[in-house]
Amino acid sequence: MHGGLYSGASESPLKSVIVRSTNVSAAASARPYPSLQSLRAGAVRGLRCLDLTTPRAAYVMRSILAAWLALVLAFLLDLHAPYAAASSVLLVINPVQGAVIGKGIWRVIGTLVGMLAAFVLMSAFGQMPWLFLLGFGLWLGACVAAMTLLRHFRAYGATLAGYTVGLAAYGAMQNPQLTFDQVMGRGASVLIGVASLGVVSALFSRRGARGRLTAQLHRLAASAASVLARDIQAHQGAGRQGGKALDADRRGLIVDIYAVDDLLALGKAESADLARRAAAVRRAMVSLFSALVGGVASRRLGDASQQALAALQPAWEQAWRQASQALAREPGPGGLMLAARSLSAMRAQLAQTLSATTPDDPRAQAILMIAGDRLIEQLDDYLEVLDGIAILHQPRRPAAAPVPVPFHRDTGAALQNGLRALLTVTLGGAFWIATGWSNGNLMLAGLAAACGLLSTAPNPALGAVALIQGTVAAVVMAFLCAFLVLPEVSGLPLLLAVLALFWLPGVYASAMPRYGLAGVAYLVAFTTLVATDNPMRYDVVSFLNGAVAWILVAFFTLLGFRIVLPRNPSRDMARLRLTIRDDALALLQGGRADARAWQWRQQHRTAQLGALLRTRPDAMDRAIADALASIHLGRELLRLREGWRRMPADARPRRLLSAALRHMRRRAGDPRLAARHARRAAQSLSRLPLADCIRSADIGRSRAMLLDIAALLEAHADYFSRRPGRPPHAQ
Repeated sequence: MHGGLYSGASESPLKSVIVRSTNVSAAASARPYPSLQSLRAGAVRGLRCLDLTTPRAAYVMRSILAAWLALVLAFLLDLHAPYAAASSVLLVINPVQGAVIGKGIWRVIGTLVGMLAAFVLMSAFGQMPWLFLLGFGLWLGACVAAMTLLRHFRAYGATLAGYTVGLAAYGAMQNPQLTFDQVMGRGASVLIGVASLGVVSALFSRRGARGRLTAQLHRLAASAASVLARDIQAHQGAGRQGGKALDADRRGLIVDIYAVDDLLALGKAESADLARRAAAVRRAMVSLFSALVGGVASRRLGDASQQALAALQPAWEQAWRQASQALAREPGPGGLMLAARSLSAMRAQLAQTLSATTPDDPRAQAILMIAGDRLIEQLDDYLEVLDGIAILHQPRRPAAAPVPVPFHRDTGAALQNGLRALLTVTLGGAFWIATGWSNGNLMLAGLAAACGLLSTAPNPALGAVALIQGTVAAVVMAFLCAFLVLPEVSGLPLLLAVLALFWLPGVYASAMPRYGLAGVAYLVAFTTLVATDNPMRYDVVSFLNGAVAWILVAFFTLLGFRIVLPRNPSRDMARLRLTIRDDALALLQGGRADARAWQWRQQHRTAQLGALLRTRPDAMDRAIADALASIHLGRELLRLREGWRRMPADARPRRLLSAALRHMRRRAGDPRLAARHARRAAQSLSRLPLADCIRSADIGRSRAMLLDIAALLEAHADYFSRRPGRPPHAQ
């Protein structure tokens, strides 16, 4: 029975298989084979999907190669924690060579300072954890405050000096006798990591920051010239309450101009020659901002003045458009020369028109003088921009360095960031000491680094969330690597290949701004948790303790930025607006300042205010209008004092100006009354007999300044009379 069933059942399936295979073969023979061209096109599409031929792919390969080199060198030197050298590389990686050099140099400097601080704290409080924690928190808070006040790579070095204490003393907090070995090991790891990344970056990347900087300056100058072509029209519509609304082009330039300094920092790190020209580049940057926000008078012109400027409008627009086209068409010395020639001719024509126009009304003459002075200053500022850009194209270094450009330092934000770092680290350290947790020192070191690096981020709370995401992903991937993959691997080449596969997503994410912080958190946490060593130690309990420590780092960081001392963007903007206003009122109250340094610092604050309000155009228009009123008020006050100092001591105009300045100083808290005193002084100057007017042009200019000050105080009276601490109207 069994044989009959087997023989009967085997015949029909065999036939069906033969029939089906025959049909498939026939169908396959009828279908055409893919051509070589289609296969090549498919391969190209696959390579594009893999992103193997883009600059991002080159950056990923450079980063992994540098991490490999650091790890191998650490193995050869038999460091206590060789993986720390690779972590140092992965913290500094950047697609731009200037950022690698700048961060690397200041990372070394900050690490050396932090090592010295770690020696001092451990020698003083090695057996007293609470005092060590307090000293560490105070040191970190001071370094974070300094980071907020410094700029670019110096700020990075300051925060490195702060949190290096935790990283250098990690492992020695429970064994103080190992302090020297731990601190020196940390320094060696940083030096190896920075040197490895520097060598790889020098061999396999290009220095392109200078070319990008030159191109950006040409683009900004051309865009600004196109915008400034309409400024005579703005003069004819000046005098509206609250200032004119900013057009989209001008609004974008106000925010973008000071970004030149960030690119300049990268270029200085790449090129010593560019570092010697940095002062000229910064001078061009601030002059471009001055030209962009200057030129518009605070009062409406009279009929005669309007006719004089209206006659100049076609030539004015043509000169600026020629300059814009020359810079856009020929971004080099030739375009700069053509633009300067066109605007210099326009300046001469404007000066001739102003000298030939003499309205009968003294008030109209003063207003025309204000408008003309501002237009001439605008042209002079822009010509300084062209001179500064031309220095970049000169083969020889500049003969004399221009005056250094000052920047705004937010001491309020510095104190807030330093206090937050102190409180957050103290809170995390108290948790460690109270629980007696053996891995609490790792948590404290990571928490200090996270608090320092996120303090100046645009949105620290969102950065803490990204830190949590990267840490959680690192814990999962590190467990898979350490306990499932590495036990099956033998030999250094396979170890490096496995680590590269796990590093790859983090390095790739660090190249994208949206996921950059999460990528860096993943790389550092993963490398630390895997703890590559020779020989490898597979300890599940130690791994879980380290994983919990990294997760607590992320959550304590989020706690610090959301609950302990959260950042309030509205409060930051209000403080910045009050600083701009109060600096102008300080001059009205008799304060002294260098005119150029004062204006440049106010311009930087205005640019920062515009950046904070970039997504709110209406609020930005109001805030920028008030800020520009503060700048113009301060400039007119400083010029008025300068003219007053040049007058003879016994001259009657000098006595009138002294009385006017004294009365305005007393009424600085009431802008309308101060404006009334300014107008009264202007009228008194106009009634002086000619015998008392030693130089009638100087008297007329002083009258014009007084009227301009009065117009600014009246148009922005609510802004200038606001009590300190009261929220600004734009908020």
